Amino acid sequence: MVEQPFVAPNTEVEGAIAAIWQDVLHLETVGLHANFFAVGGNSLAAMQALSQLRQTFPIDLSIRQFFTAQTLSEQAAVVESLLAGPPSTAAVDPIQPIQSPAPQALLSHVDDLSEQDVDALLSQMLAEEDS
Repeated sequence: MVEQPFVAPNTEVEGAIAAIWQDVLHLETVGLHANFFAVGGNSLAAMQALSQLRQTFPIDLSIRQFFTAQTLSEQAAVVESLLAGPPSTAAVDPIQPIQSPAPQALLSHVDDLSEQDVDALLSQMLAEEDS
């Protein structure tokens, strides 16, 4: 494998990720082309870095995304895309699922239940027994 030249982080996201890697891996510097595992990372360090990334950025970065994007520049691209959020669609409200009342709330008013409510309650209770 050909070693990449050192390229310093340029953006805030890249700098924050570099700081996390430096902390977790006890490194003085980390360049954009550095591979987390090639510079000393392992699965435990990956979990520590992932935890710090989730604390630093308001995103839900998955372990799969972390392991797939192994270089600092790749991780920065993933984080930036998550920060940007999903692509905007038309101003249509998404259809919200109907929330069934909790079984405890339904049991206190059992005489007022419709057949659909009873079916929903039974399904929910059976599902809870199976788990």
